[in-house]
Amino acid sequence: MALTPAEYEARRRRLEADAEDARKALNAARRRYETICDELAALRRAQNQAGQ
Repeated sequence: MALTPAEYEARRRRLEADAEDARKALNAARRRYETICDELAALRRAQNQAGQ
């Protein structure tokens, strides 16, 4: 499928924008995952200390 230069540029811009949005979403998900893991570890530590 051959693209005209204008079609190519439009598609490239859309894909670059989509890639940037996906990168931001991935980073946000990683931060959220790390926060949840930290909270879970703290909860487990608290439970272990209470059981001693």
